[in-house]
Order: sequence, then C-alpha cells, then structure tokens
Amino acid sequence: MAVLCLMAMSMAAQPKQPQRACDVVKMEQQKGKAVYTPAKQVSKNASEAQQRDFRYYNPQQSPILTEGGSTDTATVTLMYNLQEEELGNYAVASVMVYNPEWSELWHPDMYTPEGNLAKGIIVRVPHGTYDLYTNTYEQQGDYRQLLHIDELVNIDKDTTIYLNVLDVQDRVCWELYDNNNQLLVPQTIRPLDQDPWYEVIEDGNLKQGSGILFLRLDGYGNVSTLDYGYDAKPEGQAYGAAFYYINKLSDRYNYVVDERTLDFEGMIYINKLTCGGAGPFPLRNDASGYVVYEEQIQRTPKGIESVENPTFGVASNTYLDNSSEYFGDAQSDKSVGDDGMARVMINAAKSGQERLEGVNLSVLLRVNDWEQWVVQRYEYEDENGNPVVFVDSMLNWAAIVGPEVMVNQDRSLECLVRSDVMRTSEIGIWKEDYPPHPMFSYAHEQKKGIIGNNCPLVTFDSRNAWNQWRNANMIMMFASHVGRNGEQIGSGDLFSTMTAKYNGEQIYSGKHALDSLRMSWVGVKPDGNYEFEFTNENVAVDGIPGKNVTTVYFDQTKEDQNPPLLTMLQFRDGENNVTDRFDTPDGGVIMFAGGDIDPRSITYMTEYGYESNWDYKECQPMTIEVLYAPYGTDEWQPLEGVEHQEEYDDIPGLGFFYQGSLAGVSTPSENGWFDLKFRLVDEAGNWQEQTLSPAFRIDNLVQSAVTEVRDSYAHEVARYSIDGKRVDASHHGIVIVKMSDGTARKVLVP
Repeated sequence: MAVLCLMAMSMAAQPKQPQRACDVVKMEQQKGKAVYTPAKQVSKNASEAQQRDFRYYNPQQSPILTEGGSTDTATVTLMYNLQEEELGNYAVASVMVYNPEWSELWHPDMYTPEGNLAKGIIVRVPHGTYDLYTNTYEQQGDYRQLLHIDELVNIDKDTTIYLNVLDVQDRVCWELYDNNNQLLVPQTIRPLDQDPWYEVIEDGNLKQGSGILFLRLDGYGNVSTLDYGYDAKPEGQAYGAAFYYINKLSDRYNYVVDERTLDFEGMIYINKLTCGGAGPFPLRNDASGYVVYEEQIQRTPKGIESVENPTFGVASNTYLDNSSEYFGDAQSDKSVGDDGMARVMINAAKSGQERLEGVNLSVLLRVNDWEQWVVQRYEYEDENGNPVVFVDSMLNWAAIVGPEVMVNQDRSLECLVRSDVMRTSEIGIWKEDYPPHPMFSYAHEQKKGIIGNNCPLVTFDSRNAWNQWRNANMIMMFASHVGRNGEQIGSGDLFSTMTAKYNGEQIYSGKHALDSLRMSWVGVKPDGNYEFEFTNENVAVDGIPGKNVTTVYFDQTKEDQNPPLLTMLQFRDGENNVTDRFDTPDGGVIMFAGGDIDPRSITYMTEYGYESNWDYKECQPMTIEVLYAPYGTDEWQPLEGVEHQEEYDDIPGLGFFYQGSLAGVSTPSENGWFDLKFRLVDEAGNWQEQTLSPAFRIDNLVQSAVTEVRDSYAHEVARYSIDGKRVDASHHGIVIVKMSDGTARKVLVP
C-alpha cells in the first residue's frame, strides 16, 4: 500500500524536476531468464486483472505472443533513464505498455541474475501506438512515489526506448472542505512510542483520512489504483511519508479520488474528486454538494451487554465501469449520536443513471456491536536456550454493517442489494457488478424499519466438494446473517450454537464451531450424510425475544454435496416500502431468493503453461415450501401463492427469485407477530429448513384478550339443541343454555 502525505500546508507549488538527457550506460543483457513476458489473454468482456497496486481494465481481445509468433511484433528495450548513482536509490516497481486493444504489465527485478542493478527490461509487443507507464519508488529521503507516462508512442519495429522515470512535475494533492465550507486539514499525530491507534489532539484539531486514488485513460479504463492514508508529520518526527508525483498529462487522462476524512468533531466525510490529467492541483471538492446519510441501527442483545458506547465507521465499494473494488479501511472513531443515529456526509454522486461511467462510490455504515479483548500467552526459548514468555492481546470485534448506499445524481440515496459472486461458466467472463438486484434494492426513503430490528436470515456460502490435495471430500460452509434491508449482522456466528449428526448419530453439540471442526472430519470418517443445526438466539425484535433455527442436510455420497440455500428475504407493503409490519394481511408482500447453488470449477492451461482453475456457481432447481405460525407456536400452516419469477433469476450468487402475498394469513396471533419457516429440497435429496421467529407482524390479527366478567344476575340469552341448532323453550330433550355472563350449561327439558 502506498502512503500519501496530503497536508494542506504543503500544497504550494512544488519544485519541478529538471529534464534529463538520455546518457544512461549500456544495458546489460539479462541471462538465465526470459527477457520478455507473453501477454495475458484477456477476454472481450472479461476485463479485470490485479497485480500488486494495479487494477486495470482491458475491454478488448489481447493477442498471445509466443516464440516465433506473428511477424507484426517488435522487441523493445525499455531503459530506465537513471544515472549509476541513482540506480540504488530508485526502484522501478512496475512497467506497463498499453492501448485499448492490448496491454501487458511487468514487475521488473531490481537485480540481474549476476547480482548487478538492472538498468531496464526487454519486452515484445505487437506493432501499434501505446502509452508507456512506469511506477518508481524513491527508497531513501522522502520516499516519493513517481508515476510517469509517455503518451502515444509508436512502436512498429525493434527499438530502444528511454523511460524518463524521474521526469515528474506535479505533486498530486487536494484540499477538502466540510459542509460549512471549512477546510479539513489533516492534523492527526501518531507517536511511534504509543499504540498506533492512539491519537493526540493538538490545538483542538483531530483529523485523519484515507481513501483510494484512480488514474484513468478514456477508452481504456483504470491504469493505476493506489490505496493511501495520511497523517501529519510533526517537526523532528522520525518516520517518513511517501509523496505521489506525476508528469503533465493530456486531457485523455483523469484523476478520480475516493476520499474519507474524519474531522475533529468526529463527523465522517466522503468525497469523490475528479480532474483532468493536467491538473490543476490541489483538487477541491464542492462543499455544497454533501448529502446526509443517516441510519438508526439497533444492536443485538449480546452487543448491548458488550459495548456501552458503540462507535461507527464507514467502508466503501468502488465501481470501475463494470467491475468493483471493495475498500474497507473503516474509520471507527465516531460515536453513535445520543439519538441513536449514525451520520455520514457524502459528496459523491453517481456518474450516470443508466450505466456507470468512470468511478462511482457506495458507502456502508459499520456500527460496533460486540468487542472483547483476547489475551494470548506464548512461551519459547531464545537462541541461547533461555525461556521467554510473550503475552499478546488483541481486540476481537464484530459489526452490524448497514446496506450499501449510493448517491444518485438527483441527490437521492439508493440502497443496493447485489451479489459478490459474479463469475460465469465461461472462463474469464464476469457478470456486470451493477446494477444491483432490481427487486430487493430500494430508495432510502422506502426503508421504514430500523436496521437490525429484525430476525436475520442465515445464508451460507457452501462449497462442499472433493479436495484433490487432501484426497477426501471436504466440508466448507460459511454462514452469514442478513437482515431485511440487506444489513450484515457480524456477531451472528459468535453467539450461535450448533449440533452435528453423522449418519443420524449426534457427534457434536456446543458453540458454533463448524470452521474449526471441519478440518478434523476430513478423511477421518468415510463418506456419509451430515446434518447441522444452528441456533441463534441473539435476537430481539421490538423488545420481543427472537431466534433463528437453521438445519441443513447433505449427502457426501452424491455428486451434489451442497444443501439448497436462501440468500435474501424482504417484505414490502402496498406502496412498495421495505417493512415487515402491516395493518392487514393483504397489504403485505414476501420476497426471497435462493436455490440449489452449487460450486463448479473448470481446469484449464494458462498461456504460461501451468494449470489453473476457474471457479463459478450454478443454480439448480429445488422444491420449496413456505409456512407461517403465530409467534412462539408450532401451529404451522402453508403460505399459499408464493411463486418463482424467472425474469429476476439472472443475478449470480443470489439464485432464483420468489414472491407472494401475505393475504392468506388468517390465524390470529397473541401479539400480532408471526414466525416463518422455509423447507427447501434439491434434486439430490439435500435439504434445508430455516425458522425465523418473529418474521412479520399484522396488526388486525392481534388476538384480543377477553376478560370474563361474571354477572351474579346472569340470565339466559339463547339455547341450542345437542347438535348445535338454535331452538326455543318448547324444545324437549337435552339442550345447551347460554347465559349472559358467557357461561353455558346442559339442561334436560321433559
């Protein structure tokens, strides 16, 4: 990770580097290793590669270069324009040659096989016009990071090109202003002799920041991605900071900055800054463009016991064209307000409504729900055989992460529900990461409930399969707890209990320990069937105790070893608001997704001559039954009218989409709340049963508590024959007499 020092007091004009003559020494031929790297084959829609600090997008087909290949290629000697004395102080970390049709990225060795400092590399590229990018680190002094791009260089024959890696003029920097148009100056100081998370407040200012910077070429995509964080460097402090410099670029290039800053009052600011490649610097945000995003988040019962004063932070997801990059360095210094609300100021509108263009940001709130210090004691012997005791402590914590939110161009907030599983069955082809699911996603004003005030759905990432390295079937299941609005309940597993049965015999009962136990089961037991039951009682809904009980069954002797899964549950009212509380049954709609989501893998030979695997998932048919019961009872009845809607199935990782009405719910509940049960069975006989208690509320189905009032002067109000028919006083035989106090008695009339 590159670290940038972005201080407003240093934003004055920077001294320019002098232009350098091409008087480098003769390059030494590298021996004993390949002198060029074949280009990677990039599929037309495929797109995405990541190496070290680079993330770039190539939308076209790249030809594969091989020995004796096409004659329309050139061998290019790329020389670093460095003097002998500079070779040790600067390291060329990356070299990229690219245009919209072809690209290749190299990470050169600093030394030749003979142990000499390398002065360049030899590569081979197809004939064409390219941009040449170098990323150079200064290894002493200010530890600057120098990015240099030569634009539109024609390569149509074997040639030598000098890379002027030090010819940079601009220090990339920016000024940020809060919603009151006050400058946000980074003033955080973290002394070396204290805990790195301890901040010293100086002159009443406490500010810190971090983010991600993108350098983008129109028509190509992302050329460079850099994560960064900044601190002020006080006078005399020993630690260094890296500075980010670049040469003047044409308007073919753009800078985009995803910046998160915490001001001295604890407010978090999210900004997206953009400018052309020629500057100007510093970049400045539009202080009038902020939108307030605020949420009330209800913590779990165990979380309330653990953390008296919860804090919250943010994480962001960055969308680059049709790919996305998660950046999760959350700020966690801001306390939740006295009103229980967490607030963030966002100044980062979407680039386009129909299709994303460039860089777009989404934001997730994270509220600290549970924390615990864990102390570990290590004992070992030093090199002289003397005993050494080392005690280490770390803070384990879990968060409730709010729904993913993006600001539209009209300043409205959009809450996204999407899948992180985007690979298709075709090698190298990814589904677009945006737009999100059209049925589960919603405008922020449509959310009527409180985040976390519901019984979460348990979702699994199930990858049970044959493991060729262990020569055994391997159990790999990872649980998540997802609320109605798409929020993630991080403490779900911490307080869940688990039982495990193997071939019908119980082999484990205790705390949720699937992760630690699965390894010990691999290869120990012959293939058989497993049944796991998970119970999470760390739930409260409107103060009512809740729980989720989920049971999954799978058979390792079958080709399909994975149980069918649920991935999302949501309710809507008649006005399409997201809520699980209704006035009448016919005002409620249930929506959920799931399926027999099976992991698949394709083994193929790479262009470098070794095997690799392309992992993806497919959704297979299953049968499904949905039942409801008054809260806390086992009086289950089928919920009729739930139907599979195929037009919303093409969302990788979320599975099939189902929708139905609650109009069939008719049995009264003592408090108006109802439990929900799902039964899923796949074609291999694997199954899941999941019960959520409570799941939804209907006000006009609250069972009235009738207090009987005994009337000492009760009188007869009606009489009935023994078969229940209304009769008068002339009827003979046994009759049932109903009294005004609600009692009834049998009477023989002669």
